[in-house]
Amino acid sequence: MHRLKTFLRRISGFRRRFTPAVNQVLLAGVVLVYIYSRAEGDALPSFMLYSLAGVLLLAWIWSSEVWKRLKYLTQMDAKRSQVGGTFTLEAELINGFFLSVPWLELQLEIPPEFHLTYGSQTVVSGLARGEKRSFTYHVTCLKRGLYSLGSARVRSGDLFGVFVRSKLMASSRTVLVYPKIIELERAAVPALQILGNYAVRRTASEDLTGPTGARRYAQGDPVNRIHWRATARTGQLQIKEYDLHTAPEIGIFLNLSAVSYDGLPAQVVETAVTAAASLANYCFRRRLRYGLVSNGLELYVQPPGRDAGQLLKSMQHLALAGLGESSFEQAALLESRSFVPGTTLLFVTPRVDQRLGGTCKILRQRGYALAVVQVGPAQDKPEYLAGIGYFAGIEDENLARVLGGEQFVRYAPGAV
Repeated sequence: MHRLKTFLRRISGFRRRFTPAVNQVLLAGVVLVYIYSRAEGDALPSFMLYSLAGVLLLAWIWSSEVWKRLKYLTQMDAKRSQVGGTFTLEAELINGFFLSVPWLELQLEIPPEFHLTYGSQTVVSGLARGEKRSFTYHVTCLKRGLYSLGSARVRSGDLFGVFVRSKLMASSRTVLVYPKIIELERAAVPALQILGNYAVRRTASEDLTGPTGARRYAQGDPVNRIHWRATARTGQLQIKEYDLHTAPEIGIFLNLSAVSYDGLPAQVVETAVTAAASLANYCFRRRLRYGLVSNGLELYVQPPGRDAGQLLKSMQHLALAGLGESSFEQAALLESRSFVPGTTLLFVTPRVDQRLGGTCKILRQRGYALAVVQVGPAQDKPEYLAGIGYFAGIEDENLARVLGGEQFVRYAPGAV
């Protein structure tokens, strides 16, 4: 019984290699020729039967050997892109068989987060021996993240159209898609303004990019400022000293707590990430020291800085950032210590409630300036946020107008 099932399974697999149209025709033809040859008993029907069998055997060998020697290669002109950006993917087929391939059909396996300008299916009329054929695809990024693409499903058959085979040709190419950046020509947040009619307070704070000296420890000094090398050299506890500067510092706090987005459209998450990326880009372009904190799948803390790689670090994190279960308010209270008092903290969040209001009150008592950027459906400014900058109802379409005072939206797909 087991042998019978195995034999039937092999026959079924063999039949699936035929094209649907040829399947029934060949079967009926072979049966009729065999019956006719047995009935007549002459040489012509037998010759027809053997010729048909020879054609089938040749077609089988041809289609089998082609797949063994067909090569598929891909390459991309970029490993990083941005939502709304376009890059080029080039696929190449090489026929290593000593006979030509009559026809090929190339179906590029493309994730739904990408769009191909001219479609993913390409038909090749023929591929001669040793010939290389290249196909260029223009790919548009629709969503941020890390993706693998380049694989394709290739269909081909023999010269007689008897056998058709399909095979997935793997070619893994990865591309990191950064979130969309909306260019802000100017900022409605006073702390982000370099010139204007606003009287912005510049609080003297320490430049933490590097210590300039050391002094003896005094009661109340933070433990994370201990200069261990100077302590070992002098035998007394020493504290790092830093220069003072009056340049504004910005802390961008992105709320990625899943409970905050409960019941809201998925696009609100992307809007929040876009807002954080746009603010980071604004600070970087104007040489403002900024840091980034988010509480998604993992707590991310990017210290304040304005060096050449600051924006790249922010975008790499935001490209992969996702929702998590940690508390945004707790993260804000703990990680605000990464910023000196006098820093302006920008909270990018979809909802404003009493817990956030209590967090803002504590941080203001610590000496921080605050502004809340509320994304998604607009909420009226609550009383407990009195005295705090509030920008409500942020969407992609109005982000530049609300945060930057612009009358139109200007996208910057090549900002990084």
